Amino acid sequence: MRRISLYGHLVELLGMLESTREPADQLAGRFLRERRYLGSRDRRFISELYFDILRNRSLLELHALHGLSLSPDVIRITHVRHLGDARVVPARGIPPIALLTAHQLHFAHEAPSALLPDVTDLWRMAGASGDISRLVDTIRSSTIPESILGDAVARMSLQHSIAPEIVREWVGRFGEEVAGAMCVASNTPAPTTIRVNTLKCTREECQAALTREGVNSIPTRYSPVGLILEKRVNSGALESYRSGMFEIQDEGSQLISMLVNPSPGSVVVDACAGAGGKSLHIAALMNGEGTIHAFDSDAARLRSLRTRALRSGANIIRDAVVRFDANPDPGLTGTADVLLIDAPCSGVGTYRRNPGAKAGFSVGYSTSLSELQYSLLERYHGVVKAGGRLGYATCTLLRRENESVVERFLEKHPEFRLIPVPDFIGPLGIPSKSPPYIFLLPHETGTDGFFAAVLERAPAR
Repeated sequence: MRRISLYGHLVELLGMLESTREPADQLAGRFLRERRYLGSRDRRFISELYFDILRNRSLLELHALHGLSLSPDVIRITHVRHLGDARVVPARGIPPIALLTAHQLHFAHEAPSALLPDVTDLWRMAGASGDISRLVDTIRSSTIPESILGDAVARMSLQHSIAPEIVREWVGRFGEEVAGAMCVASNTPAPTTIRVNTLKCTREECQAALTREGVNSIPTRYSPVGLILEKRVNSGALESYRSGMFEIQDEGSQLISMLVNPSPGSVVVDACAGAGGKSLHIAALMNGEGTIHAFDSDAARLRSLRTRALRSGANIIRDAVVRFDANPDPGLTGTADVLLIDAPCSGVGTYRRNPGAKAGFSVGYSTSLSELQYSLLERYHGVVKAGGRLGYATCTLLRRENESVVERFLEKHPEFRLIPVPDFIGPLGIPSKSPPYIFLLPHETGTDGFFAAVLERAPAR
């Protein structure tokens, strides 16, 4: 397909994102599936450009606005909101073609003369008139204001499109150098990582099967059952996947499952199971022996878990739809050897994999999530038996959703105590800056960002 047509599809996709609450990654997947005429190369071109624009959106908005504000005779802006110090953007969003143009000029380093033939008509469709070439040249000439470059938080926030409140907390907590490294890592695309299903095969057997299918891989750094693929794949097209040999799962997520250290024959409650990645891993860690109660408020995600469990041979999982504001079955009280609360969170640690989540962050949203997280601990802690363990985890890196939630819970429940992570975590070499908590920081571990705490209920007397 010609590049002008691919750009048209991308602009359409970005425009749809402005008018929907559907997560950016799900929207892109649906958009591409519905256009079956697109070849694999076309889908990859659109997808990669789409996510790179989302990854760098704040900076692209600044460059785009520079051109739009200095070219009022070419395109008119009538509704504005503030961006940064003295910047304004349309209330309904900068035209997607402006973001695309800014990306190709500043990130792909394309010459304006080479770009113009493919974007002129798209600019006209966005309402531009007059000299489009001057508008494009003006976007190309945009630079970051000195007032932003001189402020470390503002600079890192803009350059990596991460909310300043997040960057400010990281700088205060870890220092400017580490915060900068965290921003860079969070804005770098994640590799494709899989978890080998040890109910079906060993890591070496899975790696060999993938090699036969033309997919090379290397072992993960920390997880003993992870592989990093050398390229993105359509997993559904691989026999190794269809036969249940592996699941797509970030290495950090694999490590969280290992933290709760379930034994074969245990009773485990996964209170926020989602589509079941950790439940499936826990089933493998238990050698398929015992019972896992997997709860979630989303019936569709649990249907996905059932499909995955069938493929994986994980027949010890019992799933049920349970609203976040509902209490667990009273029959589970005091029965669980392990309770895992992988709590809903702001997803700050997953930005490298899901850059669309950046746009949804606000302090108010994060604060409301911390209340939900605490309520889940209150609702579910009663299922833990005497001497049992409670694992609390998030894929965010903000204190209000992590340590503050755990500390608030412990103040009210002295029957629980924080314990050091299980002994096997030490030999894996996972760095931890704040024991007994675990922080997986993307720039250090190459994983998504995670927080975890392990609590133990006092043994019966």
